Amino acid sequence: MPQLPSPDRDPNAELHGFEPLRAVLAIGALLLGLLLSL
Repeated sequence: MPQLPSPDRDPNAELHGFEPLRAVLAIGALLLGLLLSL
């Protein structure tokens, strides 16, 4: 991943990097909730 010196790009890159992780955690939480509700 190319590191850009502009400070505006760094937070965006971090957010984009954490987006898949947050999506997986959200899906996992939903699945756990469904399993517990059964």
